[in-house]
Amino acid sequence: MRPAQKARERLKGNWKQAVGVQVLLLLSGGVLTAAELGVMFSMGIRLNQGISVMEVLSGQSNWWRLGILLGAVVVDLFLLSPLRAGQSLFYRRVAFPAPPEPPPMVERLENGIIRLEADREAPEEKSVPVSVVGRFYQGKAYGKAVRWRLTLWIYRSLWSLLWYIPGALALGYGEYLLRVMDAGALRDVTLVFTGFLGLFGVIAGFLAVELTMLRWMPAQYLLEEESTVRGAMKRSRQLMKGQTGDMAWLYMGFSGWLFACFTVIPYFYAAPLFLATRAEAVRRLMEKEARSASSQADRRVRRFRPSRRRTASQ
Repeated sequence: MRPAQKARERLKGNWKQAVGVQVLLLLSGGVLTAAELGVMFSMGIRLNQGISVMEVLSGQSNWWRLGILLGAVVVDLFLLSPLRAGQSLFYRRVAFPAPPEPPPMVERLENGIIRLEADREAPEEKSVPVSVVGRFYQGKAYGKAVRWRLTLWIYRSLWSLLWYIPGALALGYGEYLLRVMDAGALRDVTLVFTGFLGLFGVIAGFLAVELTMLRWMPAQYLLEEESTVRGAMKRSRQLMKGQTGDMAWLYMGFSGWLFACFTVIPYFYAAPLFLATRAEAVRRLMEKEARSASSQADRRVRRFRPSRRRTASQ
C-alpha cells in the first residue's frame, strides 16, 4: 500500500485533531508575524524598505532594521521551534500507532456460572490528542527542539552558501558589466547570457539545497527517542542513504496541492495528508532499518555458530 493511502487510513480517527494542529500552527505564526509588523510600523519602517549592508557597516541608522530582523528570527526560534517539533511528534503518533491494548475483562453470569470475557462494549482509543504538540515545551525537550531547528538553519545556510555561489557570481558579473562596459551589442549579448546562467544557477542551487536538506528530514520524528539532537541528525542521514530520490518524488506528488492551498481551505486537507504521508514514509524507513539490523545480527550469529560436524568430531 502506498504511503499516501496508508496515511489516509491513519487519519480516519484523527482528522479533527490534525486540522486543529494546523490551525494552531497558523495562528501562532500569524500572531508572531503581526507582532513583528507592529514593531516595524511603530518605528516608521515600511515593508518595502530593505537593509543595506554598507549602511550597517558605516554605522548609519539602518542597523535598526537589521536588529528587528534578527530579533524576529530569535523570537521565532525560541517560541515556535517546540511547536514545530510537537507537530512532527503528533504525526509520528498518527503514523506509528501504539499496539491496541487488550480490552478489559468483565464477569458475566451464564447458567449460574461466572465467566470472564472481554468487554466488547469498551471504546477503542484511536485518536491522537492535540495536546501532544506541547510536549516539547517541557523540560529538556524544549532545549532539544530549539537545538534541532537551529542546527537545520545552520546546515541550510552553509549549503545555500555553497550551491548559490555559481548563480550569484553570474548575476554579479552581469551587474559589473552593466556599470563598466559601454553600451553595445556585445554588452547586451553578454548580459543576456550571464542573466540566463544566473537564473539557471539560482534555480539549480535551490533544488540542490532542498535535496541536500532531505537527508535531515527524518530527524524531527526521532527527537523523542534519541537522547541528543546530534544522534537524531546522524540517524536521519543513515535512514536517508539511497532514499533521497524516492523522498523527493513523494514531495513532488504533493506539489499540485501547493497552488490549491493559496485559497486556504484545501490547506486543511492537503497539509495533514502530506505530513501524515511523510511520517508514514519515515516509519517505513525505520522498519527497513530494523529489518537490516536484524538480518546482520542473524548473519553474525550464523558465522560464529560451530557446525554440527565439528561439534560431533570433538
